[in-house]
Amino acid sequence: MAKYQRDVVINVTRPSKPLVYGDFTKVLYLTNEIDKPIKRYSTLEEVATDYTKLSKMYKSMEIALSQTDFDGNGIAPDYWFCGGFINTVGATAEIESFFDEMEESGFYGLAFPFYDQKMAEWLALYLTRVAKFAVMVAPDETAVTDKLKSSDRILFMYENKTDGPLDVFGITPHTFWQGPAGRWKDRRIVGVSSSIPNNVTLESKLLEKGINATVNKAGYIAVTNGSWCADGMTHADQRIKIDSIVHDLEVNLQRLLIQEKNLFMDSRGISKVESTMDRVMIRKGKENILAVDNNGNYLYKITVPNIEDTSPTTGLTTDDFIDRTLRNTSVKFTISTEIEVINVTLVWHDEPITTGGN
Repeated sequence: MAKYQRDVVINVTRPSKPLVYGDFTKVLYLTNEIDKPIKRYSTLEEVATDYTKLSKMYKSMEIALSQTDFDGNGIAPDYWFCGGFINTVGATAEIESFFDEMEESGFYGLAFPFYDQKMAEWLALYLTRVAKFAVMVAPDETAVTDKLKSSDRILFMYENKTDGPLDVFGITPHTFWQGPAGRWKDRRIVGVSSSIPNNVTLESKLLEKGINATVNKAGYIAVTNGSWCADGMTHADQRIKIDSIVHDLEVNLQRLLIQEKNLFMDSRGISKVESTMDRVMIRKGKENILAVDNNGNYLYKITVPNIEDTSPTTGLTTDDFIDRTLRNTSVKFTISTEIEVINVTLVWHDEPITTGGN
């Protein structure tokens, strides 16, 4: 019997020992100061027109657009999105109504310079459904509630400054705007003060709750101290890199199904599927999404079934031909992992030692 099924299904699994969707560089910035429909912007002046220069939205976007890299070069996207939502009664229906218009918008990241518990808890489910990622303010260590402790799609940033929660917008040029390989920890946010200038006890307590912050480090002010998602187990770049791979495989395989005159269930069609996946993974490697071995080779392995193999676990069965479903294809890979901690052992000798050795 005929039944509905998606043409391309990507199943992501993560072994116990880790191998580790929208435009991934585009971000929706949200405020709770005013109700405003989601709109595309390309200049700060456009934001001022819609939100005024005194608004939290304008001040936060001003910080975002003033970020530079360590060489002093400006970091700015060609466009971004802004929107406003006032959840006056804390109703889930209001939240759902606002977010309904977002699903087909061309962005991947979301930034919230405020904290709303009901919205955050609803957002955790929503982000999983639409495959997006958000960064949100955490006013204190209680922000990550029981319903949020399993979320690997929200990164919380601690904020208690009187000049407004600007870190949440300020981190986005160093992360989302850089693409899926953007680094989240040890990023210096220009133009803001640290949310925890010098309080190791508070910093430790927040990190234990899955909440990141900005601190003073090595003479720099407002440096991000973590890359943890709310679940306390997943790093933001891990989640984003996986989404990027899933998205590109799904889109390119779907295009293959649409654009090919024929895609036969034999060595001709299967080889086209394999080569399509190979091109995607090579591109992911060039985007620094994949790790490399000592020879510079990207760490991934593609497996497709042999037409002569009738095993249900490795090949193609009669049912597969009847259902016209190519099963037992897989991509194993290792994503690139950031160095965030460096441990150095110092060995002090009173006597002379030979230099240049171990």
